Amino acid sequence: MTPLDDIPGKVRVEHFVPQPELRTYMYHSGLPRDGSYREQSLEIMLDPLVFPPSAHGLFLLDHLVVHPEERVIDIGTGTGIFAIAAASVPGTRVSATDISDKAIALAEDNAGRNGVSVDFSVGNYFSQFKGKYDLIIANLPQEIIPLAYRSVIGEELAFTISGGEEGNAQMLELLDIAQEYMHQNSRLLIMVYSVSNYRQTMSKIMANYIARIVALDESPVKEFVEDNAAEYWKLNQEGKVNIFQQESRIYAWVFLLELTLK
Repeated sequence: MTPLDDIPGKVRVEHFVPQPELRTYMYHSGLPRDGSYREQSLEIMLDPLVFPPSAHGLFLLDHLVVHPEERVIDIGTGTGIFAIAAASVPGTRVSATDISDKAIALAEDNAGRNGVSVDFSVGNYFSQFKGKYDLIIANLPQEIIPLAYRSVIGEELAFTISGGEEGNAQMLELLDIAQEYMHQNSRLLIMVYSVSNYRQTMSKIMANYIARIVALDESPVKEFVEDNAAEYWKLNQEGKVNIFQQESRIYAWVFLLELTLK
């Protein structure tokens, strides 16, 4: 049970789509050889049973730089959007995993829709994939999900977006596992979200990796945070999360970090 399990109130579900929907996502693709950027687009089918690209995910996508010929893995691929963007770079070899078989089926369909080849697998973290990667992309769940919200969306779907009791359980586990799949020049690209025990996450990062801040943003929180604001403010006072208010909205920090081995 999470600290928010007993919080009553109205339950809104706004982020998931109510029915399948095809969306076009625009992003700026980095060209590392000359430092320039070009606008690209992806056609991504969304499904009510798969977490769609969020504002955080699109923030990562717009800062994603993949070099030609790199071996890449996208962990927690969801709709497949990062894997597909990586696979559009010439010569890349891209794998992707997700714990949801529905997500993998959707991501495979989206890869075909965008004319790229990605090796998909259902499973935790690296699943059955072996060896070292040049780039590891991991936009993992980092939020504490209230019981009422979980009850509305269903436990199967809630399991795919929950970060555990303090919001960072999956990220902490990945940080333990990832080094096995990295060589000296590997890059681990992660999002650290402050609606979680981000201080604990940052402490583990600094103890085990060299970290570079790629980008920093302040982002409105999701509806279930606003609907349970009193409890999140309590967690904020305890130092377990970091949220702040601007006008009528609650915001949190999003850190996009590139990690390399020490």
